[in-house]
Amino acid sequence: MDTHTTPQIPHTHVQTARAFTPQELAEAVADDGFDAHAEAVASLVADAERFGICGVLASITLDAHQPTVARERAFGRLVATYTQAIERQVTVDPQPAGERFTVAA
Repeated sequence: MDTHTTPQIPHTHVQTARAFTPQELAEAVADDGFDAHAEAVASLVADAERFGICGVLASITLDAHQPTVARERAFGRLVATYTQAIERQVTVDPQPAGERFTVAA
């Protein structure tokens, strides 16, 4: 995926100021756990909800009372769906207003 079209999620560790792609965030959560990336996960979930992506996946991802494996699976599905939505949006966005033609009737 092109990083120019992939949103970057702020990295929550103090060691680095680098931003994560959604896939990198999912991998970091799998390695470090949800607590280590809570802010970035919440940010991505909020963006996904704006796209209308399944609220159940968002709810499970953010619910610390759910089993970790359920949260990880839900987050993985949410990231995959979110990434597909971003890709679709990039490919169907209209041209900038200055490049459109208006047809007068």
